[in-house]
Amino acid sequence: MKACFRAVATIVPVVVVAGCSAPEEASSEPETVTLTTTVGAKPAPENTAVPQTKEASQVGGFCGTAGDDIEINASSATSCEFALAMYDAAISAEYQMRSVDPNDSTAPKAAMARGLQVASPVTGQTYTINCMKSSAGGSLIYTQPGDDTVGATLNGPTPGYWHSDRAPA
Repeated sequence: MKACFRAVATIVPVVVVAGCSAPEEASSEPETVTLTTTVGAKPAPENTAVPQTKEASQVGGFCGTAGDDIEINASSATSCEFALAMYDAAISAEYQMRSVDPNDSTAPKAAMARGLQVASPVTGQTYTINCMKSSAGGSLIYTQPGDDTVGATLNGPTPGYWHSDRAPA
């Protein structure tokens, strides 16, 4: 008996089988064809990964630019990754005119945001930082209270930038 068979398989284990016979050899009995497909799940890979440690990046100094050509300069004990994390917090903070020295009511006032909590991507520790716009508006300075080695300075592209409508903070 001449028969042609066509199998169509899709990605899911569904198989369609159609049969046909030449008209001159048609049979009164249907012919049955069985096609078996075994689809097994791949075994899960063994967890042999070794925890990766991230090498510390540059600490202190010029870290690059952001946005409107804002220069990011990390303090002496601050990684560039942490300076960038502080930048993100600083530009989204709400600034208020406050005394630059909370213990001295006669101290000059500046636009400040105090008590921002920022996690270092390098150490995983969370630090409290304060941010202050310089009086001339050319810089945004953020530091850890009591430790000027942890922080960064953002220098705007123009004098007065941080007091302008163009500034992100």
